[in-house]
Amino acid sequence: MLERKNRFKLFRDIGLGIMFSVLIMEMILQTSFFFEIGLGKKPILFFNPYCDQQYWTSSSSQGDVSNQIYHPILSLQQDSLRVPNDFTFNNDFVSQEPAKDLIFYGSSFIGHDLFKETNDSKFKTLNYGVSSYGLDQIYLSYKLTKNFYENKTIVIGFLLEDLDRSIFTKRDYEKVKLTKKNDVFTPSNIPITLNATKNDISFYLYRLAKNSYQLASTNFAPKNSTCLIDQKKELFKFMIDDLVNDAKLLDQNLIFVTFNFINDFQPGSVNWREDFMFKFFEINNLEFINSKEVFENYLLKTDESIESLFNEGDMHYSKIGFQLVHDELNYLQSDISKR
Repeated sequence: MLERKNRFKLFRDIGLGIMFSVLIMEMILQTSFFFEIGLGKKPILFFNPYCDQQYWTSSSSQGDVSNQIYHPILSLQQDSLRVPNDFTFNNDFVSQEPAKDLIFYGSSFIGHDLFKETNDSKFKTLNYGVSSYGLDQIYLSYKLTKNFYENKTIVIGFLLEDLDRSIFTKRDYEKVKLTKKNDVFTPSNIPITLNATKNDISFYLYRLAKNSYQLASTNFAPKNSTCLIDQKKELFKFMIDDLVNDAKLLDQNLIFVTFNFINDFQPGSVNWREDFMFKFFEINNLEFINSKEVFENYLLKTDESIESLFNEGDMHYSKIGFQLVHDELNYLQSDISKR
């Protein structure tokens, strides 16, 4: 009997020790996140930036925004190229400049100077690209301005991972989110309040263990995760189908251009977005430029390395890389013009 009591006491003491140890560690983590110190400054250890909203809400920092470029739906817009605040056609926003050939929509990759009009440009262009846009913001920037550009060529350029940005209501700043209702996705979380805070409290020790396991299963590459993949695919199909339908009604030519990070060129690299998106484009007979394929064809003909096509400083393409995509786009647009 005494031995049984001693055994019970031992298990109890071990259990209490574990419980208090977990409690102390969790208190330390809660304090770290509250004051943004230590591990609290490294949300990547606890959350996947391609899946978890709390990765973005765990920090109080805001993106570089100003009231001069605020937009109630898109969050941000170019200071020199404003977008209507709603979906009502407004003649005040119609460009008074000479007619344009190409209208660009996208994020930072499509916002490169090569895709903006210069004196040497083969085509007259207008570029609505804004750094940090998700694919949903790109889609909505087109929806807000589409009626201004009947009979034009529309270029939608995006990084493959811009799709993942679409599932969040906050990244570096508050943003719109397309929410499904009655089989239709409509904008929610608008009008945007840039200084809103939505930081939920988590059980961080559990999040650390769960995220560590998930990172190990993706070879420590967060973007390789297939989290929320069905939701992302469904949203992509809706947005592209809607873009195509609008372009047909407005007699617009539509070209999609996809961009990649350099790690997509590593041997054995698998990006689920590639196969899914390109199959969708091909099945629906859509015009698109796969910049990864453009690069691979170029490398087969030259002695250049893939590193020469990327800018190590900002993870975007180098001047050579952007020029290759630009030339491919000019070729495709010339071909479309002859049809």
